[in-house]
Amino acid sequence: MGSFRTLVAIVVALVCLATGNAKAEPPTEKLATVPQDLEKVLMQGDFDKLDDLASDYRSTRIRTTGGYWALGAFYDIVSAFAGAGCGCFRDVSSVPFDAKRKQLELWLASKPQSSTARIALADMWKNYAWMRRGGDYAGKVSDSQWRAITRA
Repeated sequence: MGSFRTLVAIVVALVCLATGNAKAEPPTEKLATVPQDLEKVLMQGDFDKLDDLASDYRSTRIRTTGGYWALGAFYDIVSAFAGAGCGCFRDVSSVPFDAKRKQLELWLASKPQSSTARIALADMWKNYAWMRRGGDYAGKVSDSQWRAITRA
């Protein structure tokens, strides 16, 4: 009796698939393409452009093609620095840590009311801490790795 039910279920599924609309509907929401030159915009000091773009992403809650928040992708690019990747893919940034830190601090100093600059700087420091600490369980992180985080 169980195999008969399984056969009926398969036949029903095939009938549903065969009679359904074969064309996928295009997405109804607008999708963003986060500019890959955001780091260049940051290093050139065009802080107004960065604030405006982040504000737009924040207010529209727009996503990228893969479903990731555009604002999250924005911070991933702006707060990354050379060598901060996990080694499982190409580094997002080619700018050394100190150069990126100085530029983010300049952005915050020139626009102290910018929440975007504050978040980007905090995210950069979070990335730095994870790079120095490593991704292992806390009990397996060496004392020197813990101290390296606090010396920055």
